[in-house]
Amino acid sequence: MEQVSDFLVYCIVGNGRVANHFKHYFNLQSIPFKTWPDFDGCQVVLILISDSAISSFLEDNTKLLFGKKVIHFSGSVVVAGAQGFHPLMSFASQLYELESYQKIPFVVEKGKYSFDDIFPRFPNPSVEILPEQKIYYHALCVMAGNFSTLLWQKLFSDFEKKLGISKEFAFPYLQRIYKNLEIDSDGALTGPLMRQDFTVVKAHLALLKEQDEKMGDIYNGFVRAYFPEFFL
Repeated sequence: MEQVSDFLVYCIVGNGRVANHFKHYFNLQSIPFKTWPDFDGCQVVLILISDSAISSFLEDNTKLLFGKKVIHFSGSVVVAGAQGFHPLMSFASQLYELESYQKIPFVVEKGKYSFDDIFPRFPNPSVEILPEQKIYYHALCVMAGNFSTLLWQKLFSDFEKKLGISKEFAFPYLQRIYKNLEIDSDGALTGPLMRQDFTVVKAHLALLKEQDEKMGDIYNGFVRAYFPEFFL
């Protein structure tokens, strides 16, 4: 790995949610940075824009980027001219405190630079994966993080609108699911699926088919994927 100084000069490209979080992280760490299009004196360019815009940005700014360490934060994109450093985290609209940022794991696309080469002043944990593993890695992240969020949003909404139950009432359930996964991921599944109580599952599917076909399809898809014996 090439030697780098602890006092690198950074330029952050992007104004979206993730970019704003990392600008805040840099400020909390008292690390100065510049923002696009001010590349003057920058050694490291951090590209925090949408996946679809990364390639064109690199192509349009080849001369400006020449000789700089160019890093993008996409979890799935592999592109010549930039190395991927993906923060494995969910970024909400509100900014976080320093400790939360320092705990963000980074999944680094194996290449020219290590995490410490680019962020010598960040204490974050990091691992490396091969470029060809990125799409699978990112698909897993999206399924686990985004899909579960959509299901919890559905529960919160229908609790309040259809059942008259506040979403806060379900928070202990959500927190216990998280803790069970953290403590014993292999044994965390509970309820009728764990018990293989297909009488209950059949009743769920019948009701959802009548009242919420889209959610019925989702439920059916999970059961087919993980418990195919139910359909034998």
